[in-house]
Amino acid sequence: MIPLTTTAGPRPSLARSRYPAFVLCAMLLIARGGISAAGAPAAETTSVTNPEYVLTAGDTIVVVIDGEPELRTANLIAQDGTVRLPLVGGIRLEGLPVRQAEALLAKGYREGLFLRNPEVHVQVTEYAARLVSVLGAVRIPGKVTFPKERKQIEIIDAITQSGGFLPVAKGDAVVVTHTDAAGHETQRIVDVAALMSGKRKDDKPAVIFVQPGDRIFVPERLF
Repeated sequence: MIPLTTTAGPRPSLARSRYPAFVLCAMLLIARGGISAAGAPAAETTSVTNPEYVLTAGDTIVVVIDGEPELRTANLIAQDGTVRLPLVGGIRLEGLPVRQAEALLAKGYREGLFLRNPEVHVQVTEYAARLVSVLGAVRIPGKVTFPKERKQIEIIDAITQSGGFLPVAKGDAVVVTHTDAAGHETQRIVDVAALMSGKRKDDKPAVIFVQPGDRIFVPERLF
């Protein structure tokens, strides 16, 4: 039998493992949670996502490690904010900027003695849906989608994307309802008409932002 040979040199970044080779391979297979990356190109890629973008549950990310194409994975950040990656297992990434997430993942592979000096890249391939509801006296009531990488938009933009006010709209008394992480609701009344016209009281902010999940209600005037 002719022995198999290869021209490739030794892998430079794999550290001496604490585990036998067959155990390490088994761990790799078990740890591959999330979305399969089968068939993905082995070429290394550099993150094109804004490094300051803050990851959130529902984002789909691709994790690439230079020189380690078999560790390339695509993962959906779960509702608990975690992803599962080969060898290192579950790591919480929600709330971290992309750059910090890359550093945390590199630390996990390095401290686990799996890789000596890994260069990790995180790219967001699909952003979690960020929506705000606009109801009441607007021309196109319904959901407004945030631009990618945006965690807030101006209330004027939300009203504009909903077709603007109807003639009967009471634009100076728009109700914005926000629900926090604990499920508590707060409401505020916003004079959107004044914001649009540029006429406002000096003690009022010039820009009002709304966040994903907020509800905007435009009441009608009483004649």
